Amino acid sequence: MYSLFLAYIPYILGYFFSFPTGNFFKSGNIAFKWFIPPIIFQSILIFIMYKKIILKLNTFLHLLIHITYASVLLQFGVPHNYDSIAFAFVFTSVGAIMLIMFKFKRYVVLHFYIGFLNFLLFFIAGKKLGYDEYSSLITIATVLIFFPMLNLYLNGLKNNLTNRKVKAENLSKQVSSLVENLEEGFMIIGEDGLIEEGATKITEEFFETQTKGKHLGSVLKLNENEMNLFNKWIENIWKGNLSFKDLASLGPQDFRTSDGRYITLDYKPIYLEGKKKKIDKVICIATDKTQEMGLEKELELDKEKVNFVNKLLQNPVDFGDLMNDTYELFEVYPVIKDMDEGELFRKFHTLKARYGQFGLREITVSIDEVENCLSNGGIDKLDSKVKNLQEKIERFVKRNHLVIEAARKFMIDNGQAVLVKDVMKMITSSKTLENLKFDLYKNYLLSDIKEKFERYKFLVDELAEKQNKFIDVLFLGDKVLVEYSKFSNLVNVCIHIFRNMVDHGIESEDERIEKIKPERGKISVKFKNEGDYFYIDFTDDGKGIDPQKIKEKLIDKGIKKDKELEGINDSNLVDMIFLPGLSTKEEVTDLSGRGIGMDAVREEVERLGGKISVISKIDKGTTFTIKLPVMF
Repeated sequence: MYSLFLAYIPYILGYFFSFPTGNFFKSGNIAFKWFIPPIIFQSILIFIMYKKIILKLNTFLHLLIHITYASVLLQFGVPHNYDSIAFAFVFTSVGAIMLIMFKFKRYVVLHFYIGFLNFLLFFIAGKKLGYDEYSSLITIATVLIFFPMLNLYLNGLKNNLTNRKVKAENLSKQVSSLVENLEEGFMIIGEDGLIEEGATKITEEFFETQTKGKHLGSVLKLNENEMNLFNKWIENIWKGNLSFKDLASLGPQDFRTSDGRYITLDYKPIYLEGKKKKIDKVICIATDKTQEMGLEKELELDKEKVNFVNKLLQNPVDFGDLMNDTYELFEVYPVIKDMDEGELFRKFHTLKARYGQFGLREITVSIDEVENCLSNGGIDKLDSKVKNLQEKIERFVKRNHLVIEAARKFMIDNGQAVLVKDVMKMITSSKTLENLKFDLYKNYLLSDIKEKFERYKFLVDELAEKQNKFIDVLFLGDKVLVEYSKFSNLVNVCIHIFRNMVDHGIESEDERIEKIKPERGKISVKFKNEGDYFYIDFTDDGKGIDPQKIKEKLIDKGIKKDKELEGINDSNLVDMIFLPGLSTKEEVTDLSGRGIGMDAVREEVERLGGKISVISKIDKGTTFTIKLPVMF
């Protein structure tokens, strides 16, 4: 439509130009009447196009009509003195305009049509060749020959550019399609933290909102504190004081969708051209890792199951004792739950540590929920939490019954059960009933307690590996025969001593090197039999117990007041680690940090009629000594 209006311009200008030129040349030939028909013609065309009577105007025919009329105007309306100059000007101008309008064939047709038509009309008008015609002939011939070649060249360039544009568009579509099919979202972040235009469509699916023009922090649904940290992070990136590689890991790393999908976030810099250290933009790459996380979780569960089977077959008796103690606790729970919450807490805490020894985190988490009810005053929810724990253990046993049965058979095959043929042999060889009783008691009821403690070597190895520590565990000293059923709970609660030695006692490899210690830590458990009594010394060569830190924790947790601790020596302060609720660990986990462990150990030792003491020296180590009656 705009091209139709443009056609008005030469005729309207010519119309107004006809008055001064007509008067100047003293000629009536160049009069306004020659401009009226094309203006009317053009108005009709515009009306037809506006009313959509003709949907598409043929530019070639349109221009052909105007060229024909313009040629008639030149030859019959312009004075003879100037018609050749006017023709040369029009021929050159129209030829130049058409250079980029038409392809070569149509251009040649129109180009030669102008020349032929004006040559024909020149003679029809009865004009003769003069000086003006000969002087314009060089210009006309040059345009006639050169412009078609120029049109051919320009059309070639145009086609080449068009082809390149098509290829670029196709390539852009392919790249966009490839990026979308990568199932990764890309967002360009500016210095203000806003997401700029060009974010891939999948980001809207990932973050469940339109991303363009929004602040990345709001898209990630950061809380106020997180948003402040994010803004500082963005600010430091553009300051450029630290390398982008160091800062990238400090930004938001993941996002959880409402339907539980796990989206990871990575960041790549775009530097200003010619300035490798000056950040221009940051690309945020969002990747859906839900499937990978699911597989990792499955692998972790499989690994946990394999670990459990391995430990179960290595310690079948211990697991049997653990299950018996668990069911016994469930039986007495209704009776003792209202009597002594502290005792109940210690029993569950020890049980949790023992399940942790077999790597059964799903059970330790449920026991931790029971402990939370006991420690945080949620007694009204205690029954439901215990019931939930009981159901979880029953499901666990049902799910793993084949493995548990195999361990039981393994225990029998390895002499861990009383065989009938051995009993019959003792009956025939014993002279008296008293001798038989003694033989049975000695061979089947008495056990070397040192062997029962050796199971903790595997626990120490596992805990040390998780904390990147290297620890040797030694079990030394005399053989101490005891009736194990009486001491089984003691062996179980001593898990807290081993945990404390690994968690708090033995230093990391680097710390030990700084202190000029052997790179590998050492824990030794030494047994000494003195007839009616026996001693167990638990010794580590770690950092020792800091009495001042014990004092700070006692006051901080409200166990003791500052005045109560005035004048107390370091030895007595260290001895207070047996007080309930004391833990030097900064955070509570599902396995430790509640301050119950050493309290449970002392209580069990005293229940058996024994004593426990501790000696510790900073950077030298700690020794726990337990003295117990044999109790035949």
